Amino acid sequence: MYDIDGATGGGSILRIALPIALAKQEDIKLTNIRKSRSKPGLRPQHLRGIELLCELTGSILDGGEVGSTTINITAGQKVQQSAAEIDIATAGSISLVYQMLSNYCMVANTSVDIVFRGGGTHTKWAPNADYLKQVTIPALELFGQQGKITTHRVGYYPKGGANGLISIKQADQPGRVQLDTVEGRAPIRVISRASNHLQNAKVAERQLQGLLNHGISPTENWIYYDESDSVGSVITAWIVEPSKMYRGFSQLGKQGVKAETIGQQLANLITSYQEPAAVDEYLADQLMVALSQSESGAYYSMPKITNHITSNLNLINSILEDNLALQDHGEYYLLQKL
Repeated sequence: MYDIDGATGGGSILRIALPIALAKQEDIKLTNIRKSRSKPGLRPQHLRGIELLCELTGSILDGGEVGSTTINITAGQKVQQSAAEIDIATAGSISLVYQMLSNYCMVANTSVDIVFRGGGTHTKWAPNADYLKQVTIPALELFGQQGKITTHRVGYYPKGGANGLISIKQADQPGRVQLDTVEGRAPIRVISRASNHLQNAKVAERQLQGLLNHGISPTENWIYYDESDSVGSVITAWIVEPSKMYRGFSQLGKQGVKAETIGQQLANLITSYQEPAAVDEYLADQLMVALSQSESGAYYSMPKITNHITSNLNLINSILEDNLALQDHGEYYLLQKL
């Protein structure tokens, strides 16, 4: 049985510890869940993600309520292939549900197909759906995972209301992925989108123009206006060179902030990125479970260490017995499978 203290982590404890435990058919107890957050305990999206994983595996959840800081799960059987549905009444992040399922499939070497209704595709504190499609999923292909997220309706804060499909298949066991440092940049591509409420104000075009005005010249760009329950906008850029470089950047629109300023803020994120790391720090966090399942000697380089990376590294090593090692190389860090 795994006994995990979640006091030092947030929702990432759930998307890492729980999938690993259930994939290994081990019971798990989580305490002090999101203790340091302004609203401690499980939020609706966390609870629904846990319930979904328990449904897929036939596991039994004890203590699962919104606000719960302690839960116990009796593990069921490993999923071979399954389909299910998940409903999220809030703007809770669909991306975090995707990551939980992705980590489970990576460890269990299995597949899932999920219909989601409700939730947010472009929200704070989580990679948005465009980042997932253009950066996370292509990077996970290196580790033998085929993933797809199809968004029929976009969800912004506070109402969410997204709907679509998640499909994940662990086609092969992770090998010895090695993402070294890189020189130069691959072509930059950009998606600027906004809810249809903002189309007359040309918010998506103005976000893109703000990016262009501050020295970023994408080779391709796309403008989208989406039907959505809430007013919102976002601009996302990515720099991907398969098997070498996977970096993404995004900026959410904010009430009272000009669309051009949002584009400028994204430009600042891109130009301030510390070379020569192969993956950005957010992707580095998302790939940790995949790396833990890889062959010895697999690694990737990242620009800096975040609190998430530190706490998740400690968590994975406590569960999987010193599985990963972090090295400081001055201009970049290297995370390696031992």
